Amino acid sequence: MSFNVLVTGMGGQGCVTFGRVLATAASLAGWRVAGSEKRGGAQRGGAAEVMLRLLPPDGLPEAAYAAVIPPGQLDLLVGLEPLEAWRRVGLTSARTLAVVDATPVEPALSRGLGFTVPPLPEILAGVASGGARVTVLDLATTARVNWGKEAIANLLALAWLAEGKHLPFDGGYVRSAVTAVLGDRPDHAAIWATGAALQAP
Repeated sequence: MSFNVLVTGMGGQGCVTFGRVLATAASLAGWRVAGSEKRGGAQRGGAAEVMLRLLPPDGLPEAAYAAVIPPGQLDLLVGLEPLEAWRRVGLTSARTLAVVDATPVEPALSRGLGFTVPPLPEILAGVASGGARVTVLDLATTARVNWGKEAIANLLALAWLAEGKHLPFDGGYVRSAVTAVLGDRPDHAAIWATGAALQAP
């Protein structure tokens, strides 16, 4: 059976980088990867998302899986932007762990049109309405306070998932994948330790 992941957010939040790191980690662990990404609109202030289907070494051949995740078959939903996580609730079910940032972002294309971002409790209730187990983490705020840029939120989420054993393979593969994809940077150890220690606000 595949382990199905959706990473969603706004352009510039690092959804594609998150997907690249997780796909690399899965490959290092011997898993196969099918997936798709949407980022064209993100370059103009719109939504971005990455779908990944991680296929175990002893499972069906990759050709047996479509890159698109069927409704109700999502195992992990990472909402780097909470509203975008809510929008994809149709893919979730009781098998889904939803990890959602605590800071909603007003969509750039709706600014000046009278759109009001719902309060976070309403958004979280929407994310949970499909049956998902929802965990809220202060990803963007932690990244901004400690490193001056919210784009590091994706690495914090990866560390939390890996060290919390929420992935189907050892978290050490994710650490190796961060280096393989992004290079060996001196701040990675501190980012990893901070992400691993995050607690729900």
